[in-house]
This record gives sequence, C-alpha cells and structure tokens, in this order.
Amino acid sequence: EEVPLVSLKGMLKFWEETWAEPDPYIMVALYGRFKGETGFRWHCLPVSDKTRSGLPVRRWVSTLLWRRKEVQGRTNGWLFVKEDGKTRAQIRDYDSSFLHYLELAKSRRPELFSAGTLMHMFSLVRSLRRGAVLATAE
Repeated sequence: EEVPLVSLKGMLKFWEETWAEPDPYIMVALYGRFKGETGFRWHCLPVSDKTRSGLPVRRWVSTLLWRRKEVQGRTNGWLFVKEDGKTRAQIRDYDSSFLHYLELAKSRRPELFSAGTLMHMFSLVRSLRRGAVLATAE
C-alpha cells in the first residue's frame, strides 16, 4: 500500500525541476513507514514522463496536482485523502471505483478481457496479477 503514502508537498517540491531534465521524469515522493525500516522516511521514486506504450503519465499527474492545489487549495499533506480532505486514504478506499471502471472497460472493449474473466476477483488491495491468476485457476 505505498500509493497512499504519496506526499503532496513532496510532489510539488520536485515538480518543476523534473521538466528540465534531458529525459523528463516525475519524482514520486513517498513519506511514511516502510517494511523493514523504523520511523518515518522519505523515498523518492523517479517515474517515466511517458510509458513505452505512449501513456502520458505527466499529463494525468499534472491534472491531479493542479486539482489539489488550485481547486482544493491544498499544498501539504497526502496526495490521496479521504472525504474530509485530511485523513490519508487507503488503497481499499478506491477499490469500488476501480471495479466500476474495470467493468466499464470490459463492456466497451470486451476483446481486451479473456473469456470467463471473473471481475470480482480483481482488487487494488491484492496484486492484479494474483487476481488474474486466481480467475484463471477457477
């Protein structure tokens, strides 16, 4: 569950400087307790500006950061929060939305899914690959 540990302040701190690099990237700034470590620590993960398949990661992250800063007026705390705007969200908070969009994708592009794919086996809480393996095994 590292995704909810993304720091809004950390993302904004590195945002501008990552544009200037010869190979642009996004610095994902995580803050929290990690397995095998004691105390809270920063972990910075460089992520490609664009995936090999052409997915524009920066555009989507930029939209999210703009929304947090300009629309919600937030510059500190967690990037992903609960409805109260302060409490750190957990990955399971997004599970129902994820399944909704997965079902939507399946209805619009069924050729992307194997016959007999059991959608209820997929969850953000567990590895998506594990969900696919479980669905195949049944």
